[in-house]
Amino acid sequence: MREQNTLAGIGLMVTATAVHAVQDGISRQLGGDYSVFMIIWVRYWFFAAFVILLALRRPEGFRAAVRTRHPVLQMARAALLVATTCTMIVS
Repeated sequence: MREQNTLAGIGLMVTATAVHAVQDGISRQLGGDYSVFMIIWVRYWFFAAFVILLALRRPEGFRAAVRTRHPVLQMARAALLVATTCTMIVS
């Protein structure tokens, strides 16, 4: 079992919240000049690159990291994420 580090957890949550807020602010600013789908495309390609790098570092390998027993559920989840991000940018 891993040792809990409460201070590191708090720091990571604060950092994640700040990064998300900055991303949303930049996306809203860009929404006035660029297509919503272009903003989403760039935003999720950067996120995909980050996740792929993390998955490649796993000892089980990349395939084990991306394997799922519920592919339809994961695709629905992704579609909802894209829809909510598009709605946030348009609003």
